[in-house]
Amino acid sequence: MLKILRIIAVLEIGILIGGALVCAADHEDQDRERLPIEMVPPFAAAKYGFPDTGSIMVRDDFAIGYDGLLRYARWSLEKLDRVSLTDRVDRDGESFTVDPHVPDEFRATLADYQESGYDRGHLACAADHRRSKRALRETFLLSGVAPQLPGFNRGCWKQLEEAVRRQALLPHIEAVYVLTGPLFIPVEHKLSIKTIGPHNVPVATHFFKSLLILHDDGELEAATFVLPHSEWVARGSVLDAFGKYRTTIDQLETWAGFDAWCKLDEDMEKIK
Repeated sequence: MLKILRIIAVLEIGILIGGALVCAADHEDQDRERLPIEMVPPFAAAKYGFPDTGSIMVRDDFAIGYDGLLRYARWSLEKLDRVSLTDRVDRDGESFTVDPHVPDEFRATLADYQESGYDRGHLACAADHRRSKRALRETFLLSGVAPQLPGFNRGCWKQLEEAVRRQALLPHIEAVYVLTGPLFIPVEHKLSIKTIGPHNVPVATHFFKSLLILHDDGELEAATFVLPHSEWVARGSVLDAFGKYRTTIDQLETWAGFDAWCKLDEDMEKIK
């Protein structure tokens, strides 16, 4: 069970900063408040540890590690399974909005994306959080999206999201733990970062998804993908198309600058 170490800061939706956990103060679902903390979705997703960086903002269904310099999350963390992926609401009427829990000076706004040529790309996919309107709505907060090229967001990235969802729905899979985020990887020792909007929101060079796939028999499988942020669509077998972008958790941590799965066995982090 996760331990509550000490409260440093309180925001209404709940924040974990530097190892300090604060639960949601305005939680609407009374039944879920009575659940053991390890069964509440954001904490269940952290079975193998929270990445040890950033201000962790706890949503109904997932958590994000917010970065005020980027003006969006460095990562999102989810637990997907056959129960959580049961569709209950649709996304009609939902739209992107600023996160009121992030101070003005550290957040992106809709103006940053207007006429920028970039999509607002979900880190926690909206299609994976339709069990309630609240859970779905939280995926549309700008704190949990990043600038993505349209052909990337609607192409290969969407294909990867769909592949992860199919994996979580397989009858022999208990759950898939999903860590997603942007990366800024130098090329030939040089890093060129484009920004958009009046707040100079940085555009990532790559995006990653790191999966821990828990089988019904207790076997744990790791799969980590780092995709270049360019406009492309996988042709033929999705697994074959993404295979060349598969890497180790160790390599991801080198690029990301944080410990991705802090409770995971070190040997597993070296498996590609």
